[in-house]
Amino acid sequence: GGEKAGLLSVCLEQVREEQAECVKSAVQFGATMACDGAKNSGMGCSITHVLSTHKGKVFVALTDAGRSELTAEFLAEDATSAVRKVGDHNVFLIVMDGPEPAVQALKLLQGVFPRMLMMRSAVWGWDLVLQDVARRFRRDVFAPVNRILLHVTNHSYICAVFEGLEGTNKLLEPLDTRFPVEVMCVRAFFADKNNIIQLWGHPDIHKWLEDRSPVRGIVRARQTKLGLEHIHKPDWWRLVEACVSLINTAVPIVGEPDLDAPNLYKLPLMYDQACAALQQPLSHNGQEVD
Repeated sequence: GGEKAGLLSVCLEQVREEQAECVKSAVQFGATMACDGAKNSGMGCSITHVLSTHKGKVFVALTDAGRSELTAEFLAEDATSAVRKVGDHNVFLIVMDGPEPAVQALKLLQGVFPRMLMMRSAVWGWDLVLQDVARRFRRDVFAPVNRILLHVTNHSYICAVFEGLEGTNKLLEPLDTRFPVEVMCVRAFFADKNNIIQLWGHPDIHKWLEDRSPVRGIVRARQTKLGLEHIHKPDWWRLVEACVSLINTAVPIVGEPDLDAPNLYKLPLMYDQACAALQQPLSHNGQEVD
């Protein structure tokens, strides 16, 4: 008992005090319970509950859903447990993210907590907006960029040569998740355009590909195909630039946290703004991209 408390104990106690202060502030100002899920490859899904208060955010609970089906009933019961953990008198809004079951779960929660407000996360709506904005580029930009990124990141030697180039950024590996992650990959990819082109003509890569083993032959064939169809084609880079320009115009608009007066009415203007940024109409193979 007389021993000096360790640094970890001191930090934990400080965190507990800060959390208690945040929850206490909810009595006066109210708080929002945010629920979100995350997929874990091969391990199922986990659901996180965070209380957002006037004085900061507080972690409430993490539910390991495993491979359970995330039904509306499951989500509603899980959120109910989290709300009651901090006291339902402290919560005035429940925000839930996710696919269709989340919508039904919010309806069930409204029955349990009739005085609370229920809202679907605006991020989910922004995800759909970005998908709509970029739909014309799905096949000709997002798909090939995905293949190029996987080709580079899946081969340690090619990836090492790329990362050794001056001024390069670390390529983002595409993941099977929300569409904005793909958007981030394309934007980062285009930012490294010059080094990507340089990588395809790098003497060390050509020497490495000269190996006559069957596996290396497959890599060599894929490298050549990607180079001929995309990397060495100025028209394709022009399309990537058009896509990134359009996305860069869309992201600040759909990202503005103005829920009372949504800014989505600005979206029809994005095409003209993107054209102005590029100084010419967006086109691919001689045809305007709408």
